[in-house]
Amino acid sequence: MLGFINRNTQKFKNPTTIKTIYCSLVRSVLEYASLMWSQSIAHMKNIPISKNSITPVQKIVNLDSLQLRRQLFDIMFVYDLLNYNVVSPELLAQVNFRIPSFHSRNHDLFVIPFFKSNSSNDSFFVRALKLANLVSISLDFFNTPRYTLRFKSIMFLQETLQS
Repeated sequence: MLGFINRNTQKFKNPTTIKTIYCSLVRSVLEYASLMWSQSIAHMKNIPISKNSITPVQKIVNLDSLQLRRQLFDIMFVYDLLNYNVVSPELLAQVNFRIPSFHSRNHDLFVIPFFKSNSSNDSFFVRALKLANLVSISLDFFNTPRYTLRFKSIMFLQETLQS
């Protein structure tokens, strides 16, 4: 699909047009159900994602990377789950909060369960809780409005990805 867009939009001058075509035909497919599969699982199932073919388009039309957007979706899912925007008592019951019994250097908000296998350790919910722990150091999941948490999470993730 990306090759089709590259071939047929070479003479386009307006970046907004290219952005609209890219977002509707390519990014929507790559982000479909991205909460359930990550980049590592995509390689195991031979889903063709070429970072070299996507990056030039993102730079031309000033889009965030797919990795950043997937991580943001994970964080926002945990936020929505905790603030009852996603109604799932079964998932909410799996969220364990860390309540320190003494002063500790560990400031994680969520307890991450231990798994013996990598496939369980790379699962969606564990991945989302790990990312939420990173953001929870500087953001409050319970008293911050959704748009503020989303904006600050983007800033935090961009800093993390650059370093």
